[in-house]
Amino acid sequence: MRRQRLLDAAAEVFMEQGYAGASVNEIVRRAGGSMSTLYRLFGSKLGLFEAMIAQRTEAVFAPFEAEGVWTDDVEASLLAYGRHIQSRLVEGDAVEIFRLVVSERGEDRERIQSFFHDAGPRRGQRLLADYLRTQVEKGRLRAMDCDMAACQFIDMTRAPFYYRLLFGDPPGEAERERALQQALTLFLHGAGASREEPV
Repeated sequence: MRRQRLLDAAAEVFMEQGYAGASVNEIVRRAGGSMSTLYRLFGSKLGLFEAMIAQRTEAVFAPFEAEGVWTDDVEASLLAYGRHIQSRLVEGDAVEIFRLVVSERGEDRERIQSFFHDAGPRRGQRLLADYLRTQVEKGRLRAMDCDMAACQFIDMTRAPFYYRLLFGDPPGEAERERALQQALTLFLHGAGASREEPV
């Protein structure tokens, strides 16, 4: 409970003031408790920040690390994953965290950005890439660079609206679904014209 209060207060302060500008004293004040508790639980301001990021990315990706979530129905699995990734982008504080991480210019910048990338985007890409490899091995997908393909599919599901989202213009559900359906079609079937002879 005490740990969670500190994590919640840290998220508020980091997003209001940035990482470099955030004061651990202010975090402790909002959470209650003591500075010694913060350092005992997290070791440092950087450790607290990483724990906050880890908790949020765990909530995003843990559901897709559970047994039986990915199935041999490739289309259904990709749709479920794409919808999940889209929903996490437009709900909660994902955009605020991204802005915070990429705008950091302090001495911990490289560590913060590397940790975020590993815990967030890279973890999500690895999950999908592992699934694609399994389906390639089973013969349901043609041989491909699965790591690259995972990045491409994820990017296609969000690219039509991601920059707008960063600038405060979130897409509606219908637009998100349209982007996802087209991404799925392009990913599984390509964009080539039909080779069938005209009737």
